[in-house]
Amino acid sequence: MNPLGGPVNQAGGKLPDTQGTPPAIVGGMPVGGGVSPQPAFMYRGVWIPLITNIPHGQVKAGFLELLDKTDPPAVPEGYGVSLAFRCLMEMTKTVQTLVMGEGEEGELKAKREVDVTETSEEDKQLNTELINSSWCGMLAALSLLLDASTDETATEMILKAQESYANMCGHLAMSTPRDAFITALCKASLPPHYTLTILNSHASSISGQHKGLNRTASVESQSGGDNIERSQVVAVGTALPTASLPAGSHLTQVMLTAKNIQVMRALLSLAHCHGDILGSAWHLVLTTLQHLVWILGLKPSAGGSLKVGQQISDNSTSVITTAAMADLPVLSGMLSRLFESSQYLDDVALHHLIDALCKLSSESMELAYNNREPSLFAVAKLLESGLVNLGRIEVLWRPVSAHLLEVGNPSVSF
Repeated sequence: MNPLGGPVNQAGGKLPDTQGTPPAIVGGMPVGGGVSPQPAFMYRGVWIPLITNIPHGQVKAGFLELLDKTDPPAVPEGYGVSLAFRCLMEMTKTVQTLVMGEGEEGELKAKREVDVTETSEEDKQLNTELINSSWCGMLAALSLLLDASTDETATEMILKAQESYANMCGHLAMSTPRDAFITALCKASLPPHYTLTILNSHASSISGQHKGLNRTASVESQSGGDNIERSQVVAVGTALPTASLPAGSHLTQVMLTAKNIQVMRALLSLAHCHGDILGSAWHLVLTTLQHLVWILGLKPSAGGSLKVGQQISDNSTSVITTAAMADLPVLSGMLSRLFESSQYLDDVALHHLIDALCKLSSESMELAYNNREPSLFAVAKLLESGLVNLGRIEVLWRPVSAHLLEVGNPSVSF
């Protein structure tokens, strides 16, 4: 065995140290003799491979038993990070099982629509303390891993963990951690350093209350440009004009990567499956989706669904890759199903959804009065939501009619 633990070639000479160096990349994929894309994390320019074959349920501490040996153990590169990643995933599953419980067949109670409020007050207090003691550190760790992940499967696992925590916080009526996890997902779905006041201000207020999250904001500010380099760009468009943007700045092109689209899907899944617990966070989710829809160039049709806009066909302001173009109908369908499923929301959740759409619509009308092109996303989705909830029109009639009268009156000053 080589006493230094380094690899040697057939001639006995030590090979050059390649630790932290990614494989050769062509077209965004590792290349070489027999090389297949390897899951990894990229953090501050350091490539850390993700080991996927760590044995589960192995109690034996293999490396501890080697402490009395003369030669150092050969630890695979990335073993520490990979083990920490697996531990975080298992911790999330454990907390979810404790908070949400399991049925006879092992399915989570949330899947069987059993509310956490059915548990005893003592259990609910214990669950709340469990979330309070873990969410801050989990959010910081998961956000860092999500930012550094270069593998689609690992990214999906991280997104599922964040979705699980948001769901648990929502069921326990813990709005601050719920909104923190949702804000993290929203920011991860948008281009780096994208100017969206509602997300930035919300994240800043939470970070101010919980000092442990400041490191997450620091990582985001330092790694923004690296995201585009290590993930395939699938769409180039313009930012959605907002009241906080200076005139003309919305003409700057922004880029969406494959990871942005993957996080967008996770955000849609969260809203679709857990809409009852979003509460006021509907505004965060819908604002983010409105900006993503604008960048992708999706335009509302007569029935409220979104279609590929003419501007993409003419290649005037948006550039969409072939792979992303094939995904646009799928994303449009997911958006439509999200609002069609609002018929299954309870009255309180539906009210939060309608209120968020009315706020978005008012913000868009403000842009229209300032001679800037507005987004019709909120109006289209108000139409879709209204059509599927005609059976309980009394829930949404007052806010929708008041909003329509407000925006339809030219004498109203926004």
